[in-house]
Amino acid sequence: MKISASIITLNEEKNIGNCIDSLRQVADEIVVLDSFSSDATKDLAIEKGAQVIQKNFIGFTAQKQLAIEYCSHDFILSLDADEILSDDLIQSIQKIKRSKKNAHVFSCNRLNHFNQKPIKSCGWYPDKKIRLFHKKFANWQGGLLHEEVIPFHSEEKIIHLKGDLLHFGFNSVGDLLYKMQKYATIYARENAHQKNITPWEIKLKTKAAFFKNYFIKKGIFDGYLGYLISKANADGVHYKYAMLRETNRSLDCSLIITTYNRPKALQRVLNSVFLQSKVPKEIIIADDGSNEKTKNMLATFNHRKIPIVHIWQEDKGFRAAKIRNKAIARAKEKYIVLIDGDMVLPQHFIADHLYYAQKKRIVQGSRVLLDEKTSFETIKEKAKPNFFTKNIRNRKNAIRSSFLSKVFSYTNQNIFKVRSANLSFWKSDALAINGFNEDFQGWGREDSEFIQRLFHWGIKKFHPKFKASAYHLHHNENSRAQLPENEDLLQKSIDEKLLECSNGINKYLP
Repeated sequence: MKISASIITLNEEKNIGNCIDSLRQVADEIVVLDSFSSDATKDLAIEKGAQVIQKNFIGFTAQKQLAIEYCSHDFILSLDADEILSDDLIQSIQKIKRSKKNAHVFSCNRLNHFNQKPIKSCGWYPDKKIRLFHKKFANWQGGLLHEEVIPFHSEEKIIHLKGDLLHFGFNSVGDLLYKMQKYATIYARENAHQKNITPWEIKLKTKAAFFKNYFIKKGIFDGYLGYLISKANADGVHYKYAMLRETNRSLDCSLIITTYNRPKALQRVLNSVFLQSKVPKEIIIADDGSNEKTKNMLATFNHRKIPIVHIWQEDKGFRAAKIRNKAIARAKEKYIVLIDGDMVLPQHFIADHLYYAQKKRIVQGSRVLLDEKTSFETIKEKAKPNFFTKNIRNRKNAIRSSFLSKVFSYTNQNIFKVRSANLSFWKSDALAINGFNEDFQGWGREDSEFIQRLFHWGIKKFHPKFKASAYHLHHNENSRAQLPENEDLLQKSIDEKLLECSNGINKYLP
């Protein structure tokens, strides 16, 4: 059994010598993958007999896996530069090297130190890790944070070795604060738009983390150091979730409004956009062939702070798929909120959509349907519709409640419960499926087929009840003459599990 030891480094001149010295007794070669350190790390490693390769840092998991590619032997002993093998662990590995047992994955306990003092409380011990493994049976996995060695097969037997891996990563309070901030930043970046967190949840998780580390994990028995570490761990929890919340809330969007020859309705909709608690970064008018009245009306908004882009195409019948593709291609923001030009928005409409924006998700909002008289008064701004307005349908959608939304919101994969008049999604997801299918002509099913292809990519459709609703102005129904042909296109997408369409958005991209 021959072992290649691998270490990744960046400015580790204080630690690299001790790390390599401890590995000499068990490793047949030592490989250091350095991220262009500015100190003496490279020179010291070479002096100690290690092979040094320099590559740009690409993330902890990827960097450690890359280091393995430069190793000559199948068995890998992977350490960080601030870790060394204890005498007992060295003996265990030497014994394994002499053994003829058919084992491929080995774990050990890691003993963390603070200012050279071993800490066995606060959840810092035994901190079990896999660090010795056959590279054909396991590898490094994980994201930007919390990388770990995982066997390829769940039934792989893991042999636990006697002795500790000694970790000297914390030599001062400054080290604790630095790593807390670094991990919080990485966590927020890695988990952005994958989970929502409220201020009360942050407070609860922070207090629970301190209680767990100080009392349950026995930090109280390590005196001041136990308190210090427990407090730092709790602060780390607080800041990682606070930064996650901040990252989520910083999301902006492009608002796309589809319209056709309803300038007064569109003007009312735009007025509601400018009153939003969270305004979009840009407004794109996807105009399916309106006459000059719409263009002239939009000119009156030029003095507003939110830029308005008017994208127009010739009137050749109902071609919503085509004009939406042109608008999505033009959008500058990574998140898209799509509405029709007859959807009057409540004050928190955009904020609600952005709150529920998550990766692998599209958000389907609801509508309150106004009758003809109420629509006329709303357009003239003589009425402001609400829950108590007479002669409206879907009245319950006029209620906005965070509590009710948390209780009644749901995920639904029904493609016939799709309304592109109130929909939001990631631009990257729309590009992945090549946007809307422009083979759809006339009213009907182009939005259902768009969603169906997103489903094939593993995207979920989320319905936020009691939030993200808008007021739909009355209008005469469009012709359904081409609905049968459109339903055939939809069925083809379902039957063939299409991931993208051929006649889509790509023709408008740079």
